[in-house]
Amino acid sequence: MPGAPGAEASGEAKAEGEGDDAEGEEGEGEEGEATEGGEAKAEGAEGGEGGDKKKRRRGKKEHHGREKAPFGTGEEVAARVTAILPDAIMLDVAGKALGIFDRKEIPESETPQVGENVIGKVVNDGARGGLVVLTRDLNRWLAALDLVKAAQEAKQPIDGLVTGVIRGGIEIDVDGLRGFAPASHVDLRLGADLHHLIGQRLSFDIVQFEKRGREFVLSRKTALDAEAREIRGKLLETVQVGAVVKGVVRSIQPFGAFIDIGGVDGLCPIADSSHIVGKPLREIFKVNEETEVKILRIDERGKVWLSKKAVEKDPWENVAERYPRGSRHKGKVVRLQPFGAFIELEPGLDGLLHISDINAPRRLNHPNEVLKVGEELDVVVAQANYEAHKLGLHEAPKEGEVWNPPPQHGGQYGGQGGGHIGHNPGRLGPHQAVKVIVESHEPNGLVVRILGQTGRFAKGFIPGMATGTAKGTDLRRTFPTGTELDAKVVELDPRGGAKLSIKALQTDQERASFRQYQNEVKQAAKFGTFGDLLKNKGLAK
Repeated sequence: MPGAPGAEASGEAKAEGEGDDAEGEEGEGEEGEATEGGEAKAEGAEGGEGGDKKKRRRGKKEHHGREKAPFGTGEEVAARVTAILPDAIMLDVAGKALGIFDRKEIPESETPQVGENVIGKVVNDGARGGLVVLTRDLNRWLAALDLVKAAQEAKQPIDGLVTGVIRGGIEIDVDGLRGFAPASHVDLRLGADLHHLIGQRLSFDIVQFEKRGREFVLSRKTALDAEAREIRGKLLETVQVGAVVKGVVRSIQPFGAFIDIGGVDGLCPIADSSHIVGKPLREIFKVNEETEVKILRIDERGKVWLSKKAVEKDPWENVAERYPRGSRHKGKVVRLQPFGAFIELEPGLDGLLHISDINAPRRLNHPNEVLKVGEELDVVVAQANYEAHKLGLHEAPKEGEVWNPPPQHGGQYGGQGGGHIGHNPGRLGPHQAVKVIVESHEPNGLVVRILGQTGRFAKGFIPGMATGTAKGTDLRRTFPTGTELDAKVVELDPRGGAKLSIKALQTDQERASFRQYQNEVKQAAKFGTFGDLLKNKGLAK
């Protein structure tokens, strides 16, 4: 094309040295063959076979990375006006592409109306993803060369029209010269949408201008930094830590959300976004939506830290009244960890069902062996440390079972807020008689659940020799699963669980019966013989 050279891939890749070289992969330049020839020479200078390999790779990228343009560079086309902006005319180019025309080229008296047609020549075919740029004069870029060189030498900014958003940044037209600006040099907000800039004439600094405009890289970073410092300075003079303010969500990142509070972006970290642990940020925030946040702190670098959680009602408020120890509730499994399952009692309020407190007929290596996320459970509050926001849960006993909370212990549930625990009639003790239900069978005994107990305190084991049956008895037939039995606590494990014996309870009962018989005999002996009794009553001489 006898027109302006495009910004080459090498220039764009250099500007995007921060990590995104996509623009360099997508396009080679506006001139087609002429530009590629120039690049090939530059790369060929690197030497022999290496240059040929790069040329082949470049050709492959051009074939796959660029879309086939509906119009050729230099082609004269007709386009319908769709919008009139202060700096540009937006176009529908033959129903095949969106286009843009610089209003500087059209006298005010000749400005077309929306719906009218205009004729122009293609100076940028839009193959990289930007708009098709039309012009009246394909050679206007020649006059722009001297202006850009002079501005570069004087380190002065120049004005350019934003003509499209492409991968890695934006395309800019400077009086027919195609330039490129990386996204990070156009907006300080990470991942910001740049489409609102299309059709605006903005001031840019020249970062790179070489090869008669084939490598033309621009930036607004200096101006943006200065503007941001000024706005931040004014805001920090008036804002107060602890104040509740309204802001607009600008972007959502894996670590938190950036929220604009009066021209300054503050970060709301994921930990301060919601009382509900693990709730996805995109369910809490929506880009461009207004939200209310609290200013937590402003660090020495002037960064503002925000919290949305702080302006929402704390579900742990008055939790001791709603979830006292011993109370029964319905919950839902929300997270499974190797040490236990987190049960949601209400949004933002979870309790821990420790793996050792899960009702299971065998030893568990992970809660997912018996529980699933989303499963509903009936639970009771067994331990509580309200100040530390910790609740220990047990699976609730069956309906109708008498149950008392286990003793409050130390560790994570110790400290204030747990409540004073006095005499606990439901607490297991050595030599205590209990009722149990057979849960499963093992080669050497019965695994049972102690009625009236929950969690680890409900787990018991009766050795085969303590069942009171003859050696070799099939325990599965004699004591089917679900059989209710009476047994005696022989030994307690401090970590929970008990060793039980049916035989010991029967022995105790026999001894108790024998002692009762002896007592009755002794009581009867105090009255003497039957004749003595009649004599004492005056019925015998």
